[in-house]
Amino acid sequence: MPITVLGGWLATIVLVSESGLIQAEWMSLTHGPAATFVWAVAVMFTLLQVSHVRYEKPTKAPVIFAGCLAAVACLFMPLEVAVAAAIGICGAMFIFGFVTPFLPKHEVVIEIEDPEEDEPVPVRHS
Repeated sequence: MPITVLGGWLATIVLVSESGLIQAEWMSLTHGPAATFVWAVAVMFTLLQVSHVRYEKPTKAPVIFAGCLAAVACLFMPLEVAVAAAIGICGAMFIFGFVTPFLPKHEVVIEIEDPEEDEPVPVRHS
């Protein structure tokens, strides 16, 4: 897992908790259920950085890359929009970290001409 996922997770969580838009006591990062969840996810992201879990690069898909750029651009808009974008980014990072490694991988089948055979031979590449 890229280190930027953990950095983005913590930065966007701090933006949401310190924005003043959410006045709930449970949203504190020093104590309570939100703090436990945020720091537990941060520890799991840290462990995933040194694990052998394979992640596909989201920047290879133009639609996902464009969506990520739009979400980051929203962080520089008025506070209400920035906090909404930060919450969306946190959700996307959580899904990227804990769901996408378990989704089926896409395989590309390439047919190669084998001079000794009459038909192309399929080769799988993931």
